Amino acid sequence: MKKYFATELVSTTEISTGPCILAMHPHGVLPLGSLINIATEASDFSNRFPALANRATIAATGCFLIPFYRDLILAGGVVDCSRFSVEQMIQNKKTVCVYPGGTQEALYANPDTETLDLLRKRGFLELCMKYDIPVVPCYTFNEVDHFSQVPYADLQKKHPMIMRFRVNFQLLTGVMMPFLKHLFPRTPRSSGNKLVTVVGSPLKLRHVENPSEADLDQSMQEYIAALRKLYDTYAPIYSSNKSRKLIIV
Repeated sequence: MKKYFATELVSTTEISTGPCILAMHPHGVLPLGSLINIATEASDFSNRFPALANRATIAATGCFLIPFYRDLILAGGVVDCSRFSVEQMIQNKKTVCVYPGGTQEALYANPDTETLDLLRKRGFLELCMKYDIPVVPCYTFNEVDHFSQVPYADLQKKHPMIMRFRVNFQLLTGVMMPFLKHLFPRTPRSSGNKLVTVVGSPLKLRHVENPSEADLDQSMQEYIAALRKLYDTYAPIYSSNKSRKLIIV
C-alpha cells in the first residue's frame, strides 16, 4: 500500500511520553495517507515514535461494511468507536488515533479545497482534559487529491432529494455516501502528489475532569491555533496546491 500510494511520514518533534490522542486530519473520502502512515507500520511508526507504539485507531461501525476499505482498516488494527471503548484504551495507557471530522467531513473532500468539519467536534478534547493527556495534531497533505466528488454545495442547491438521501444514509449507517466523479482513486505515484502525514507537537490542555462548555470552547481555540500553525508551516513544503487555504467549519 505504501508503495502504491507513495506515502511519507514526517516528524516535527520528539514525543517521549504517552499515551495521547492523535487527531488526524483531513478525513477525505478515504483517509488513506494517515491510515498507512500512522495506523500501520508501513512508515515504521513504532520505531520513530516508540512512546506511541501501543496505539489503536477508531472508526465508525459502518466503515467495517465497505469492501476493500474494511480490509485496509482491519490490517491497521482499527477498532469500532464508542466513548466507552476509547476511555478503556486511554485507561490502559494506549494512544488513540481519531478522525475528529468523521464521515461528515468527507462530504467536503475535493481537490480544490481543504475543509475540516471541526468546530462542533469537541469530544476528543474533552477526553484529553478529563484524563490529562496531550492531543497531537496530525495533517496529511494531498489527502483530498485522490478523489473528486460532486461538490457539497452543489448537492444542497441543485439536488436536494439526493442530499436528503445522502444525509439519511449517513445517519442510518454512520458512513457517508460519496457521489464520485470517478470510481478509482488517482494514485499519488502517477500524479506526483505524495501523501505526506506530518505529526505535530503535543498540545497539553488544562486538566478538568468535567469541563464546561466554556472550557471546551477555550480548548478548541487552542487546538485550532496549533493545527493552523502546523498547516501554515508545512503546506508550502508538501501541499500539491500551494493556494489551498485551510477552512474550518
